[in-house]
Amino acid sequence: MHHPRTGALVRVTTLALLWGSGFLWTRLALDGGLTPAYLATLRCVLGAAVLLALARAARQTLPRDRRTWRHLAVAALLCNALPFLLTSIGQQSVDSGVAGVLHATTPLWSLLLALTVGSEHRPHPARLAGLLLGFAGTLL
Repeated sequence: MHHPRTGALVRVTTLALLWGSGFLWTRLALDGGLTPAYLATLRCVLGAAVLLALARAARQTLPRDRRTWRHLAVAALLCNALPFLLTSIGQQSVDSGVAGVLHATTPLWSLLLALTVGSEHRPHPARLAGLLLGFAGTLL
């Protein structure tokens, strides 16, 4: 008999394998002679191609104004291209497993930084508990 949660478990497991294996594929590509800049460019181009195909399938149109495109360019640089490049550079000297664990801590460091610089004014106890739980889970 098929349990209703089996499908969800399969999807989560597949996502974890795909998402987590990115660091391994990066290491293999670097060992194969590709440069960090080439890998970052390839990841951005492939990601853009997938998003454009999905937008086309959904009959969505692209923005027409320059201001929106400037905002998108800054976001793409800071949230995609630069992190992909820096991760690839780092993986030239760090094992892919270590890179994956360090990458998993990014949201935790972001919250800790927000608390430190004061952009998170009154941290809710649940948020602090989540931060500690996240670090404990990463350590585990």
